[in-house]
Amino acid sequence: MTIIKTVEVDETKIEFVVQFVDVHTPSVEWVDGMQKPFQTVTKLTRGYLGEFSNVDRTPEEIELAFKDLNSTQLRTPFEMIYNVFLFTDFTRSFTHQLVRKRLASYVQESMRFIGHKKLYKVIVGSRIKEDPEASKMYIDSCVDHIVTYESLMDRGISGEEARDILPHGILTSVFVGIPLNSLQGMYSQRMCCQAQPGQWQNAMRQVKDQLVIHYGESAKLLLSAPYERGEPCGYRASFDRPCTWQKNDK
Repeated sequence: MTIIKTVEVDETKIEFVVQFVDVHTPSVEWVDGMQKPFQTVTKLTRGYLGEFSNVDRTPEEIELAFKDLNSTQLRTPFEMIYNVFLFTDFTRSFTHQLVRKRLASYVQESMRFIGHKKLYKVIVGSRIKEDPEASKMYIDSCVDHIVTYESLMDRGISGEEARDILPHGILTSVFVGIPLNSLQGMYSQRMCCQAQPGQWQNAMRQVKDQLVIHYGESAKLLLSAPYERGEPCGYRASFDRPCTWQKNDK
């Protein structure tokens, strides 16, 4: 974590610190999952051929199963592979987008717990960081809003009402339990220049790296984005931004 600036506040009943950090701070950890996901997917896929058996499959059968699943709309075996991740120190803005993925479960850190730690961490975007005047405006404004939040609670206002004034750049953490097919969709959609730059690409790369750590190099086959496969990303409407990741992507 790179700390850009630390501001100590003592003008409210409870003293606290506001810590401004850079966009590389957020991290993703694998928490739990299936012991043999490749075997499980392959056994389930063989069910489409009428083979219902718990016998372990060969590497060749595993390779064929994944090739077949990536060539059909019958992707139920991926729905049965489940992983849990811990997303740490991502912005509230990011988690608002994250929870749009409906086929997943979430346990998110409440704002009241953040306040109890007496430490608010706020992300600073790369462009703001590079502009001294913009950086000062951003930091001063965030501190003012956090002070107002604490001051409102000092007056007896509930946290549920007071928190609406807090900046979306405050960092929070969330456990995410997600089926593989939903994770594949999320990765494909968000590992793209159309997605909000910075946090999403960082998160998806870490998710993929975590799967490789726990399942081996073959886990790279589980997640891929259109640009990685040399395919159009699907964002080609008049209101979409031009693609900056691929050449000749029409």
